[in-house]
Parts: sequence; structure tokens; C-alpha cells
Amino acid sequence: MRTFLTTIASIPKKLKPEVFPNLWPLPLWAVGFLYAFLPGYFFMGRGYTQWFMHCAFIFFLSRSEFFANFILLQGTTVVLGWYSALVYEYTVFGRLGHMLYWQMPSFIKDHIMDERLGEPKWTNMSILMMLVAHTLDFIAHPLLAYFFIRRFQKKHGFSCKSLSKELTWPVIFVAWALSRFWAAAHHYVENEDFSLFYFGYDVYLIKSAEPWYAAYASEQAFFALLIIWKLSYDYLIKPIAKNVKKRRKSKKKKRKQKRSVLRMKSL
Repeated sequence: MRTFLTTIASIPKKLKPEVFPNLWPLPLWAVGFLYAFLPGYFFMGRGYTQWFMHCAFIFFLSRSEFFANFILLQGTTVVLGWYSALVYEYTVFGRLGHMLYWQMPSFIKDHIMDERLGEPKWTNMSILMMLVAHTLDFIAHPLLAYFFIRRFQKKHGFSCKSLSKELTWPVIFVAWALSRFWAAAHHYVENEDFSLFYFGYDVYLIKSAEPWYAAYASEQAFFALLIIWKLSYDYLIKPIAKNVKKRRKSKKKKRKQKRSVLRMKSL
């Protein structure tokens, strides 16, 4: 498994722009122009994970560093939100993975779930399809997110300095704003009023809207902690470290001058 993940993470090195110098990578405006011609059903009525996949595809077309940094945050919040909802559903309602199984295509879902009882069938075929569902879930959520996390680590490292430099305020804002735009757009289509959070039943096939609260709580907690960290590092820790470094240099310089004076006197 480790070798497989390493191979996945090394794809950006193998996909060099020189292979298609006139076609790839595309400028972001060109990718946006192409996306403008896609039908609405590519975006509306689709889960936020599919928007995450669209953003990943835009990155592979454009190789935009801004998009790579933004998707790093987007992927992290997608994974946190989705698995928080799954954990909440299990701990509160005792339904293990039901949300996942209901989101699967019909040819998988029909083999897993008994629509009359709302429970898994637990046949040999349903267990096999459960494995398929969890494999797809792993690829679409943690593996895709890991790709961008690993890429960031290889390119920039995970030091506070690199994180602060690359995860700029525009990157953080876009990651938060796109999630809210998705929620507001789908809430408006379903309810014809405005809300920054979506709690409906049309996009995801769910038995209760309560797992949404767990998903949004983990997402907003992540952004809140990220903002607190960035403010603390940029405006408190970084200036203090800079002053300490400056004082050390000044002391070192004074010691050198003192030693040179002593040498002169000894001569």
C-alpha cells in the first residue's frame, strides 16, 4: 500500500509540461472558458465531493499553484466533513456506513441496501458491493486529498514558514467561500431562500439531516483553527522570532567587535 501511495504521489514529476508544450498546461482562463460550456447538471444536484474532483481536474489541466494550495485545504475539509458525518450517524443512530451506501450508483446501492427496511442485506453480493463502495470512497476522499497533501510536502515542506507562505489569505478565503457557495446554491434551489449551509435531502440520500451538523462543525472548526494559527504565526510568533534572531545577530556582532578590540590591544 505504501508503494502504491508513493507512486500516486510521484505522478506530478512524471507528467511534465514539456510533453505537450502547446496544449498543456492550460491557462486558468482557458480552463474556465471550457468549463463554461458544461451543462448545469455537472455542478447542481452534485455533492461537494464532486466539486472537489472538478477542482482537482482543473489543477491537472492548469497546473496552477494557487489551485493546488486551495485544493489542499478543500480536500482536508471534505475528508473531515464526510467522515465526521459518518461517525455521527453511527454513534447516534447506530447506522454504520449507511450514508455511504445510499450515495452509490444504483447498480451498487441496489445490491447493498434493502429499500423497504433501510438496512444492508448482508448477502455475499452485498458484502462484495460494500467493499467496492468503500474502495470508491477511499479513492474519492482520503486518497485524492493525500495526493495534494503529499505534493505540498514534497514541494514546500510542512514547516510553519512554508505553510504560512503558501496558505495565503486568498487561498483560505477561496477554500471557505467555495464550500459556502455550494451550500448556498443548493439550499436556494431546494428552498428558494438564502443560507450559507445546506441541510437538505435532495443532493444526498440520507435518513436524517443531523449528520450535516457534524460535517459543518468539523469544517468550520478546521477553518477557525487555521485562521487562529495563521494570525498567531504571522502577527505574533513570526515578529518575535525575527526580533530574537536580530538580537542574536547583534550580540554576535558585538562579541566579534570586542574580540577584535582585545586582539588589537594585545598587539
